Amino acid sequence: MSNYGLKSQVNELESQLRDIERENSQLRSEINSTISSVNQAERTLSDYNQQIRNTLDYARGTIDHSINRALDAYELQGQIDQLYSQYKCVELANKKIRALNNKKYYDFNNYRTVRKVVQGMMDNLDIHMISDATIYKSIERQHLLTPDFWLTSALISIMAWKNDDKMLADRAIQSAFKLDKKNSSIFYMIFNLRMERDEAAVKWFLEYQKCNLKGSDENTFLMMFSLISKTLTDRVDQETVIMIRDFIHRLILDSAKKEGYSEEDIIQFLQDKMLALMKTESYEFPVLAQYCKDYGNMARMLNLAGNNYNILEFILKIVNVPVAEKNTYLKEYLNELLNKPNAVEIETYNEIEYNELVIKLGGDVDTAKAMFEQELSRRESELNIVSSMIGWIYDFSNEDVNGQMRLNMFTLVRTFQEKAAEAYWESYRAMDREFHPVQILDYAVNMNFKDETGEIVKVEQFYEEQKNQELAAVKNMPAYVVLGLGVVCGVAAFFVHLILLAGLGIGLCAGVGILVGNRFKKKNIVLKVQKQKEVVAESVRKLFGEYGRFKEVYEEFDGVAERIGEEFAKL
Repeated sequence: MSNYGLKSQVNELESQLRDIERENSQLRSEINSTISSVNQAERTLSDYNQQIRNTLDYARGTIDHSINRALDAYELQGQIDQLYSQYKCVELANKKIRALNNKKYYDFNNYRTVRKVVQGMMDNLDIHMISDATIYKSIERQHLLTPDFWLTSALISIMAWKNDDKMLADRAIQSAFKLDKKNSSIFYMIFNLRMERDEAAVKWFLEYQKCNLKGSDENTFLMMFSLISKTLTDRVDQETVIMIRDFIHRLILDSAKKEGYSEEDIIQFLQDKMLALMKTESYEFPVLAQYCKDYGNMARMLNLAGNNYNILEFILKIVNVPVAEKNTYLKEYLNELLNKPNAVEIETYNEIEYNELVIKLGGDVDTAKAMFEQELSRRESELNIVSSMIGWIYDFSNEDVNGQMRLNMFTLVRTFQEKAAEAYWESYRAMDREFHPVQILDYAVNMNFKDETGEIVKVEQFYEEQKNQELAAVKNMPAYVVLGLGVVCGVAAFFVHLILLAGLGIGLCAGVGILVGNRFKKKNIVLKVQKQKEVVAESVRKLFGEYGRFKEVYEEFDGVAERIGEEFAKL
């Protein structure tokens, strides 16, 4: 083929190539346009998707907020309903109390009149303003109105005694005992004490002992404790006081047995009460605190001994009763006995008490019911005099127990108190030891704090032994070995080669160096041990000085125990 033909074909191919490139360019442009459109669509879709998601999130948040507000509103409504219910309960309780008080005032007016007659009769014993005939007539009239009230029968029996009508007195006593033996016995006992008829009072006291005592009789026991007060010895003979005290002692032991207490348990209980009076103090004994390993026990011993001041203060607070509190005895407790509701009144009084508890608890009926049932159960249960009495003694917040009562109760359990105090003193005295573990630097010993000289000698012996051991550990033998090897090298140099003379020089230098180094080591050991010995010995002297002050404080605190014993002896 000619060159022209080839050139023509090349031109044709180039033309085709250009056409193809042009088509490719168009295709590329279309593809780029398509890709751009797709990307734009993708971005638009993504934005729309995000917008939808944001809308859904906002809607979800709005719904959750609405739900929470609805729940809060529901909860608030529940609280409002509960408060309204409690308000209605309080309102109902108030209405019931008003109705019950009206019932108490009108329906029980006759009982109230009888009580006033008794109080008037007791006052008349002192001032004699009303004749016995007037009182007797009033009592007869009240008996017709209140035949079911033990106090009316008791009054009739008293007036019959005064009129020497033994048959009527006996019938009235039997009627009073049938209606309420326990309260009748107490009333007759107090009345006879008031009349200074001690033998008759003892008779009724013996009758009282036969009654079944319950938890509701705690206040009666407060009266018993008051009856043994020293301030009454001018009105109650010693035989009566002894009989009452013996009865209470016997009751305490019987009650303790029923409650599962042994004498040891009671003593431990009282000892715990004494321990509870302790206020932990920090004492400045820095040397003891630093070096004595058992300083914690020593500090506790000091706190326990220091608590004697708190125990003494507690006893003095009990013993020193204000005069005003000493004058609340027979009359006050007689009034309390008279005001106790009888069998007819008790249901109304209990209902008033329950409704007052409902009001106090803000309308919480369930809690009020549970607490009131618990209180009723306590009143009907056996009298737990041991735990109650110890609580009365140590609880100064109990307003039902005045100072004189607390003193009387404390006097009754004096024997237990003394034993508890002895056990308390023994508990911390057992912690007082002559030997205490001490650690000063590397010196540890069980130190005898009654022998300072001996302990200083121990320190010197310890560090003398330590010095000897450390000096013995410094050996000169390696120096001698090196020197020996050097000499061997020197001798061998004459027979083998003169170069061995270098070994002689090295051996001599090394050996002498070791000997000189050991000399300095020993000197440093002596100085170090001497310094440690001086530091430890000085610390031991400081320990003994501070321990002496520690013992002075301890003995001062422990000496208060003697004053406590003196106060017990005064009871």
